[in-house]
Amino acid sequence: MAIKFDYESTIRQAEKLEELAARLKSIAQNDLEDILSEVNQGWQGENAAKFLDKGDRMKGKVLLSSDNLRRIAVTLRQMAGNLQRSEQEAARIAARQTGGAVQGPNGN
Repeated sequence: MAIKFDYESTIRQAEKLEELAARLKSIAQNDLEDILSEVNQGWQGENAAKFLDKGDRMKGKVLLSSDNLRRIAVTLRQMAGNLQRSEQEAARIAARQTGGAVQGPNGN
């Protein structure tokens, strides 16, 4: 039983994760920061301070999620590359052992 791994699809998924990570980071650093700044200017008191503190914590969580998504994308790319190189090397070894031209996963 052969296991098929779609390298191109994995890379596309990693790219989508990177795009999502960038959007999340932008939301946290721009949109959320703007909202918190406006609230800070227009609302004073104990409840305002609590709200701003919660907003800052939420911003930190969104930034952490963004960074985690980016790291997942990097890991996906690395794993796909490592697997592809391993399969190509296995195909080269098989070709040498059989004396034939065994092709790798992408016809290499």
